[in-house]
Amino acid sequence: MGTHRDWSEQEAPPESRIGKIRHELHFYAWHDLWTHKGWLPTCNQSLRIISMDVLLLRGVFWFHTTSLGLSEDQLTSYNPVSMDWLLAAAPVSIVWFLKGIADSDGCVNVGNRTVEITSEPNGPLFVKLFAKVGIRAKIYKSKGYDCVSIPASEAARIQIFNVQVGTHRSVLLDRVANAQTFPARWPAWLEERAYHLLSEHADLSTVRNILLAEDNTYVKLRTLRNKRGSCEGKPAKGSAPLTPRLRGA
Repeated sequence: MGTHRDWSEQEAPPESRIGKIRHELHFYAWHDLWTHKGWLPTCNQSLRIISMDVLLLRGVFWFHTTSLGLSEDQLTSYNPVSMDWLLAAAPVSIVWFLKGIADSDGCVNVGNRTVEITSEPNGPLFVKLFAKVGIRAKIYKSKGYDCVSIPASEAARIQIFNVQVGTHRSVLLDRVANAQTFPARWPAWLEERAYHLLSEHADLSTVRNILLAEDNTYVKLRTLRNKRGSCEGKPAKGSAPLTPRLRGA
């Protein structure tokens, strides 16, 4: 990358991304002194500012080219990074990396009981990283962009969202991953509860979310749609007391 003297005397091409970063760092260093310090720097102080500028630039350049594996004119939004070196890291380090990605670009898909991470253009790398920690991930298109999807149960196992902070995503993931399901015959209390909610709410997603939040029970929208069709014409039971709700698995 060159010596300190090389970087202090060479000018990066102004049209390059690294060159723009250098000029911006230099500008803000001087701007801070003029507006907040209220004095003009001496010659030695000016040299220290330039030296700090150079060191920051070298750090940005190293991270961009060596760590991310990108050239000066490439952007992470459009160009895939070259970070296969991360595959050799310890599993705990890979998990923390994936947690950072999920906190930035992840969400909980309640309908599919999955966690999805906007991954374009780095989906294949994320799939390999998940495989390193024993999670099978897959890539699919969502609104024209690549997303990496993993089961909610696996996402909860590695606590992919920060549970200490207790964000909406971490709370929702815990509900989706640990909710009880009834893939075969529904118990009587759930039938009555569902009919009551279907008579009150036109939106099936609202009914599903209420059952998830209040009854710790996950049901599919398709099942609710079928229940609505079968209960049409039946008297609503909204005013009748509901039977006790079972909370077991």
